Amino acid sequence: MVQAPAPFEPMTCSRTFRMAGPALNCIASGVVSRMQAEAPDAALAWQPYSKETMDQIIKGEVDIAFGNANFPLPEGLKAKVLKPMKRYVLARRGHPATNDWSLDSWMRWPHAVVRIPAAIHGTVEEHLAHLGLKRRIGFHAANWSGIASALNDTNMLGNFVALVLLEGRAGDDLQVLEPPEPMPDLVFRVIWNAELDADPALVWMRGIVLTTFEDLVDEAQKLVSNRDIVVPRTFG
Repeated sequence: MVQAPAPFEPMTCSRTFRMAGPALNCIASGVVSRMQAEAPDAALAWQPYSKETMDQIIKGEVDIAFGNANFPLPEGLKAKVLKPMKRYVLARRGHPATNDWSLDSWMRWPHAVVRIPAAIHGTVEEHLAHLGLKRRIGFHAANWSGIASALNDTNMLGNFVALVLLEGRAGDDLQVLEPPEPMPDLVFRVIWNAELDADPALVWMRGIVLTTFEDLVDEAQKLVSNRDIVVPRTFG
């Protein structure tokens, strides 16, 4: 009981790690790519982040998860809060709204939205309601997979973080617009069972997930920095 756990050797690991999170292909592929480079016999079982995820971690049915950090963490869990991510407005190149970008045009065109389970506070919907603004939803998506293509193929607008720009070729083509009104940042956290905080395999896995996030967020922000961002028209 007092013996220190054996060192973790990724090259000899054949474990299947169970991870839950919103469907962001760039995150999933980034995590499994790093895993395979260090532990070629290990595997990743990905499942959607849901309202049951917290309980699944406590029961040992999920090893690690990432999701919105806008609600209290249940007892028995630990988490690492990630760097806040700024929300932008994304649209296809040549979208009519870019010719007269303003608060009015932001609300005039339909929006594509992704519902994040358990996201109650700090959402775009809550923020717009606080401002007395009402938008029209053109697409209720279950996850981020395919959202870039949906924006490219329509005149919908999307209020998303820069990670969406990494979602394949469709993300490469999207135009970035500065929101006419500042939106709340999106804050994710990586979550695990507190009782397994020192488990060598899970410590390694957390490192993979955290490094992947940090690198992808930096990569996405560089994409934004290299693009011409459409700024709202000022009146007067």
